[in-house]
Amino acid sequence: MTVPVSAISKNPTLQQLAADVDRSLDPIGLRMDIQGTESVDQEEHYSNALVDLVKEIPVHIQSASQEAQKQNTVFLTGATGFLGAFILHDLLSSGNKVIAHVRAKSTEAGFERVRQTCKAYGIWSDLWESSLECVTGDLQEQPTLGMSQDVYDRIANEADVIIHNGAIVHWVKPFSILKSANVLSTLSAIKLCAIGKPKKMGFVSSTSALDTDYYVELSEKIVSSGGAGIRESDRMDGSRQGLATGYGQTKWVSERLMEEAGSRGLVGSIIRAGYVLGDPKTGSEFIRVKSRMFLVY
Repeated sequence: MTVPVSAISKNPTLQQLAADVDRSLDPIGLRMDIQGTESVDQEEHYSNALVDLVKEIPVHIQSASQEAQKQNTVFLTGATGFLGAFILHDLLSSGNKVIAHVRAKSTEAGFERVRQTCKAYGIWSDLWESSLECVTGDLQEQPTLGMSQDVYDRIANEADVIIHNGAIVHWVKPFSILKSANVLSTLSAIKLCAIGKPKKMGFVSSTSALDTDYYVELSEKIVSSGGAGIRESDRMDGSRQGLATGYGQTKWVSERLMEEAGSRGLVGSIIRAGYVLGDPKTGSEFIRVKSRMFLVY
């Protein structure tokens, strides 16, 4: 029998998956390729979660200027991941100061973790040491992302830009488990933009937020009629139901939170990294991001 990804996502343990398989093999049981009540409940959970979370976004967020500055102080999450390391590279190589949020026991350990990650990809420069600061925290700890209150307050008053790239990328864990690190952290980053210095925010999302039959069929229809594809300004209602992975669901909810924050004054962008590839000549020394999406409010 064929086991769909949605069944694995819905049943993150072998015991749960085995029980679902046994149930589907029962002549009077449910087929695994047909969504039953439990699957529908899960879909309603991620879309309905948005209703309560939107209420926590500040009513008004003071706007920062959309004009680009030559140098910024950037608060960056997820700097120890592959994409995050190259975002860090681009920021520091452009003369910005970066405050990197790192999960570590101390700021020194956090700095070393970032340095070793960048060295592994061949992009570290000792010249960055004066422009890079690491603060310790945890994306799963709200409302300050695991940072001490004094560090949180200082970032609120110093940062010009927040780039929220950090997330747990997992194709089996359900929405409920990933919600804290992936969704509530986005809400916390938005709230950070609403205090202290006016800021801009970049949220790094994923094409997983589009991974539904609705968008596959719509894209094929548009292309077959000579169209250019789905517009980047699409409101994402086509993914309100049908996202099979908890990861994709968290990115969908986070994008909607960003859109709502934009309507309340936040200047920001949603960036969807599609195919992240190494340079064809040097491998990991260069990052190429195909299929980007920018929504500037």
